[in-house]
Amino acid sequence: NNKEALFKNINVVFFDKGEPGAVLTADQGHLNTETNDIVASGNVRVVHDEFTLETESLDFRNDTRIIETKVPVRIVRDDSTLTANSMIMDLNSHITKMKGRVRGTFVDSN
Repeated sequence: NNKEALFKNINVVFFDKGEPGAVLTADQGHLNTETNDIVASGNVRVVHDEFTLETESLDFRNDTRIIETKVPVRIVRDDSTLTANSMIMDLNSHITKMKGRVRGTFVDSN
């Protein structure tokens, strides 16, 4: 497909209102050069000031700024951890929906 670029050891910076927001790293990725949609796989990590997300596969839809994974995911924030079988994160609204065997460990930092 000539509208797709394949990369190894990817490192992608997502911008929020012109400022660097989250950084996506993975073993490999596919970029649709027409839509700028990204499919990342293998040791996928999204690091943000407020959290770190870990999974094995992740889709980023550029037009809606939605990150989705249909495989187990782990989100760590400070001393708290959430895990689930799948997740959808809207980078515009900052709303995250986790589905399937959602588990959480929360530590009061006070």
